[in-house]
Amino acid sequence: YDTKNLKLKYGFHPISYSITPRLSPYESVWLVSTYLRLYNFTRDKLWKQMAKAIYTETTRWITNNGGLCEGIFPRFLDKLQPLPMEQTFATVELLRASSHFFTQNKKKEHKAIELRDKKIEFKKEKDIVVILYDKKEMIRFDVKQCKVVFIRGAYLNKHGISLSFFDSYSLKNRIKMIIKKYIRGRYGKYVLGVSEAKYVLNGVHGPKKTDAVKIDPFEKHNKKNTYVSINKNSASGYCKTALHKIEFTITATKKDKNLYISFEPFSIKVLDHDVSSKQILFPIIGSKLKKKSKGELYFEGFTVTGDFNKVITTNELTAVDQTLATNWTHGGIYKGRFDIIIDVKQ
Repeated sequence: YDTKNLKLKYGFHPISYSITPRLSPYESVWLVSTYLRLYNFTRDKLWKQMAKAIYTETTRWITNNGGLCEGIFPRFLDKLQPLPMEQTFATVELLRASSHFFTQNKKKEHKAIELRDKKIEFKKEKDIVVILYDKKEMIRFDVKQCKVVFIRGAYLNKHGISLSFFDSYSLKNRIKMIIKKYIRGRYGKYVLGVSEAKYVLNGVHGPKKTDAVKIDPFEKHNKKNTYVSINKNSASGYCKTALHKIEFTITATKKDKNLYISFEPFSIKVLDHDVSSKQILFPIIGSKLKKKSKGELYFEGFTVTGDFNKVITTNELTAVDQTLATNWTHGGIYKGRFDIIIDVKQ
């Protein structure tokens, strides 16, 4: 530790006086994940070695409670002392960094599943993933539309199992986005700030609760790129527009008389800012709901399971409201999953 760093100059933000100089275990374990991402991309072992070195040094500062603090500060000029607390975000990042070094062999798990499920097949027909069981088509997923278009033994209307981003792709929203991008800058930000004056006067309120369903199907919007890769027991790919990138991995397993089709992970990245997001619905299921329980939606011929907090039903569809699931306006990321369960004997 160089004591010259105690002399602070120039235009430091006031908070810097309280947290600088310091060692930062939090930012250090954050870099573990960053360096491993670089290693996965470049395959340069230097990044992996740096990640391991940083992880090894940082774990020296784990507290007796098993947590990690945000900062370690000089005490006088001869020793270092950590903050007497374990911030949640620092400990969470420690757990995330640690997970990269778990030795669980996922390839062996997939191989075991493959041996048990020899009757399951994945096929690709242009942009459509077809899953078969015992040579029978069980489900068809259109990658370009990001939509399940067929389930064996079940009725699906025009909605299939799909997504909707209401108002995100509207002409009005696109014009507003262009204007904001054009004027945002050193001085334009003050012009934009005027539009926020209503929140100063009236306060900030959450969205109004409504059971109304407003649909703008994702399938009808122009796609920049689509990609899908197939192997015997899974399919993975993505579908990308100007505003969203949807990534997925589909697996299939059989248990008892049912075939479980899992979309896990199922992630959506918002690729722009100032995106209007009045109502985000997925999955939208174009079938009449028979029964609902916690995390399970039952339809004629199939069941859909997932983390479904708010379910909206109409005469022609059932939809899960995901409007508050992430920041759909500014570069948010949604990560989740859902399963489709089909009786193989029907």
